[in-house]
Amino acid sequence: MMNCCCCESQQEAWIREAAEGKPNRFRKDNPRVIDMLESFDCTPPYVDIERARYFTESMKQTVYPMVALFGRPLEVEAQGIVLSSGADGQGAVNFRYEGMNATVLYSKIANSSLPSEIQGEEGNLLLDAIHTIRDVAYLPRPAAASGRGDAPVRHSVGLPLEKDTYYYEVAEFIDLIEQGRIESTVNSHENSLVTMEIIDQVRRQLGVSYPADRLP
Repeated sequence: MMNCCCCESQQEAWIREAAEGKPNRFRKDNPRVIDMLESFDCTPPYVDIERARYFTESMKQTVYPMVALFGRPLEVEAQGIVLSSGADGQGAVNFRYEGMNATVLYSKIANSSLPSEIQGEEGNLLLDAIHTIRDVAYLPRPAAASGRGDAPVRHSVGLPLEKDTYYYEVAEFIDLIEQGRIESTVNSHENSLVTMEIIDQVRRQLGVSYPADRLP
């Protein structure tokens, strides 16, 4: 694990090899990205577009649901690992709200099988994947018994998705176009702006930067 902190991430290695013309599965699975990369020289910072995309995507999938649920946090504190290439590897971000706090974990080095959890005084909600929720379970808070009481009974409270996850996104776009509206009540401009402001703040705290940041 520590070796990953001083070398390329796997995604960056795929991008570099693809841009150098070496055969690999990244080229096969990501033809659009490769077409874009082939228009650049095979020298830094050719990977910076993808670095920014991966960072923004991984943060968006975790931060946006939190903003949609709880709004703008009062305070943001980020810690993480920046690779020797200058790209972010993984991180943990703490958010302070009035009367509560939230923690977001993200990584391009490793995968996690942990569910998302919302803890309350009366019990906890477990969400299988915060960016695409398919299963929700409620665990009521057990009576205090120094760990010797019965385990809480898990109650499934989620609803199954009847269609592919992208169906709902496309359906919302179609409704907006047909109704002549420029903003969704599901994904508001405010939520998107707050999310991007948080991502920029996390980048500043971690020291993650790209050449485009220095453009006039």
